[in-house]
Amino acid sequence: MKVGPLSITPATVAYTAGAVAALIVLTMVWRKNSEVRYEAWYRGTILRAMNGDNPESEMSACETLISMRPQKANAKLCLADLRYRAGQYKEAEEAFADAASTPACTAQEKAWALVGRGVAAVAAAGKADPAKAASQAEVFFQEALKEDKTC
Repeated sequence: MKVGPLSITPATVAYTAGAVAALIVLTMVWRKNSEVRYEAWYRGTILRAMNGDNPESEMSACETLISMRPQKANAKLCLADLRYRAGQYKEAEEAFADAASTPACTAQEKAWALVGRGVAAVAAAGKADPAKAASQAEVFFQEALKEDKTC
């Protein structure tokens, strides 16, 4: 078959179809792996934050990573830790609770989140009612022990 000056043979159609299929597959693979690439990029930023003294910009990196991969508890744990280090104890407690309630988190991640939640609860209470805060934290610590027997 001829289209203008071009001669289109069955082999040309087959090669073109193969190239289009390969392009579609490569695009799908790239999109699937883009989350992993983003996680690697933001994880580096987050790890630098854990060793730095300006957690505000790193908190936004955690929030971006969480928005892309909400099923991952480790970014939520990092965000909670950064909030705790910044003195945002109530927000840290909420972030630890969010990490603990992540369905895909491991027993160890859940235990870490529960311990962090207990510590943040005590810090958030401050001197207002330390006995109540300690009692509440003990509940979280006991839950952590039940979750992960290696604690």
